[in-house]
Amino acid sequence: MVVVSLIALPLCHARKKDQAAFVASSVYIIGSLGGAAFALYPVLLPASTDPRYSLTIENAKTGAYSLRVGLIWWLVGIALAIVYFTFLYRFFRGKVRLTNDGY
Repeated sequence: MVVVSLIALPLCHARKKDQAAFVASSVYIIGSLGGAAFALYPVLLPASTDPRYSLTIENAKTGAYSLRVGLIWWLVGIALAIVYFTFLYRFFRGKVRLTNDGY
């Protein structure tokens, strides 16, 4: 996935296919991060001093109550973000018109 996206990125850019180039770069980033996470699993953050100080899946977990509270706050926050961006994009929709009044 990473190699294919690295090959596709300059080809799409040279052919002026900006949307395909953007998708290829996104696939590259997702593939790189996913590969790194897969290679490190179950370690989330390796320690450079001693492996016993590394942050792992087991010692990074939290309680069920914290997860529920976090989920509620995340749902409220993402709902607010969706409402805000919907308003923002609808308020500023349409083409931009340039004027010669010095601005």
